[in-house]
Amino acid sequence: KSGDKDLLDPRGNATREQFATILMRYCEADLSRPLEYNTPVAISQYTEPEYPLVENADLYVATDGDDSNPGTFDAPLATFEGAKARVREILADGSRPAGEIVVAFKAGVYKAPENITFTAEDSGTEESPVVYCKYGDGEVEFNAGARIPLSGFTELTAEEKEMFPETSREKVRKADLASYGVDVAALGEENNVFAGRERLDSARWPNKYENGHDAFTDMIMSLNEDETGMYLMSVLVRRLNKYHNIDEMRMFGYYKYDWAASDGKVISYDPETGLIKPTVNGYGIHIFQYEGAPNPYFYFYNIPDELDREDEFYIDVKTGTLYVMNPKEDYTIGQTGLVMTINGADHLTFRGLSFAYGTDNAVNAPAANYITFDRCYFHNFYRYGIDIRGNNITIYGTEFYDIGYRAVDLRSGDRETLTFGNSVVENCLFDRFGSIGKTMMPAVYVGGCGNRVAHNEMCNSSNSAVVYSEYIWASNYITVEYNYIHDVVTQSSDYGAIYAGRNPAGHGSVVRYNLLCNVGCPEEGHNPLGVYLDDGEAGQEIYGNIFYNMANHCVFTNGGRENKIHDNIMISTVTKDKLEIWIGGEVGLNDEGVAELDPEWVMITELVPIRSELWSSRFPTLAMLNYDEGRGQDALDDPYFLRNPSFNEIYNNALIIHSDRIERGGYEALSEAATRFAGRYDPSAVYSLE
Repeated sequence: KSGDKDLLDPRGNATREQFATILMRYCEADLSRPLEYNTPVAISQYTEPEYPLVENADLYVATDGDDSNPGTFDAPLATFEGAKARVREILADGSRPAGEIVVAFKAGVYKAPENITFTAEDSGTEESPVVYCKYGDGEVEFNAGARIPLSGFTELTAEEKEMFPETSREKVRKADLASYGVDVAALGEENNVFAGRERLDSARWPNKYENGHDAFTDMIMSLNEDETGMYLMSVLVRRLNKYHNIDEMRMFGYYKYDWAASDGKVISYDPETGLIKPTVNGYGIHIFQYEGAPNPYFYFYNIPDELDREDEFYIDVKTGTLYVMNPKEDYTIGQTGLVMTINGADHLTFRGLSFAYGTDNAVNAPAANYITFDRCYFHNFYRYGIDIRGNNITIYGTEFYDIGYRAVDLRSGDRETLTFGNSVVENCLFDRFGSIGKTMMPAVYVGGCGNRVAHNEMCNSSNSAVVYSEYIWASNYITVEYNYIHDVVTQSSDYGAIYAGRNPAGHGSVVRYNLLCNVGCPEEGHNPLGVYLDDGEAGQEIYGNIFYNMANHCVFTNGGRENKIHDNIMISTVTKDKLEIWIGGEVGLNDEGVAELDPEWVMITELVPIRSELWSSRFPTLAMLNYDEGRGQDALDDPYFLRNPSFNEIYNNALIIHSDRIERGGYEALSEAATRFAGRYDPSAVYSLE
């Protein structure tokens, strides 16, 4: 039953009539208002869980403690490092009876450890795991930043005012960072500034839109001969030539592909010719015409002359001075780098702890098993939240807020032996991830074999929400289910809210029962995909999902094989001819009459023993693949030729779209090869919104 007396039973079943009513009310509620992209918020706003007081802990820690104390409730220790050292003594003694070894931290703000390292000597056991947790009397935060009090800001000298825009120079105030413990000699791009827990932007041009999305310029005339730099338009040259401290100016841009952002200092700039050479990734710079990236587009930042908003800052690294407009509260600048390393330690649990304001990862764990992060809180880190390798990892009920790169990077299990990692990211909130690295920095990157991402909310990012296969970092048996994903991939087009790519042997993964809505930002020219199976990703099953208000295709497969797309509901408010489901991949013959064969696809396929007894029993069609070089027309007629998009299945999908689109048709598209070699294709049922 779905529930009695208007009470919802999430584990129950609904009748066909009840489900139809729910769906109708959902459509009416969401489609009766105009589309909005301004300041989206997470539904699952963070609230501090209720924790019972921890009684009879083995050790207690408090901000007014002392590491020379015995660690009792009345004589607590003072630091994380001190607690770890005492736990080692308990473990080495071996006389303690089985059961959790508990370290309880009393409420307060602690200085974050500087790369506190857990090794085999710090491991618990299955019978006696080591638990580091909050005592239960309030928030426990390990703060890696330096606090700049409001009282620390003073007025500028007349000479300093000349660096700033005339409209804001009387409002700009400064603070001497060295006075507050900041290592001025080591200042760099990773020293981000926060007002409360809100990240400030380094003074930039163009300014962000009011909705928080990046604004860009593409004012270039041409590229130089070796495509390492761009000649700027004269109006932009005149602007740059007025800047102060231009040798510290930085650029962020999409210089060739909109899925490969570049960020860094300007390598060189010629004020006479307007030739500028930014830091670029390995893809270089090119005027490459394709939808989503007609030309290189970029913005400039770290410029005092552009400090014209209260949500911006500028740091003069030469003098160690922070400048902001109209300061109204205390500020925090990221200071400590890596907080925690877990290398060879097992059976550790971290419960109810907060980590904040670091200039590197919060947690780096190259070798760890049976590690649990339970209802923790990671916010305002420059790089990753948790970067972990190992099996039986649990990240549960944890919030990640404003993480510069990936919030979670989890690699677990063994693909060669198809051994499950049994790791899970569940019931977490990911809000504003990828704040610094704005492509390929998802909320969760999960790789390996046999892992699960479930019941999470992921929102407010230019990035994908989940990536589970990427080039040689491929996966099998990944389950992505019951997630609420919204307001993501806001400034790219060749990209997906859930992405997996370039793994023809990636069989066994499932994307099911997720709600994806407001993906992309078409009014700013960014039209990404919902679920994107890219460059031969194969053997995936996509079912039971609801797609609402996608800027582009709900499900897009690019040359993959044996993918099943079924029993999804796709609700589209887009009136233009975007296809809800697309399966592509055409193999051609080159000038010598030889069938196209991407050597990288072959290499990635052979990373695992697809013809072994184990693999061929699990995935028999993989063992039948052929990728012989030199084949001609016969390859185009062979469903087992690697590049043919064979045996894909589409069935039982429901499309709910505008009536004018129904009249025009065009909801699904299969390439000729995908149609010819389809395993099953039943056109989706199409319904009108009106």
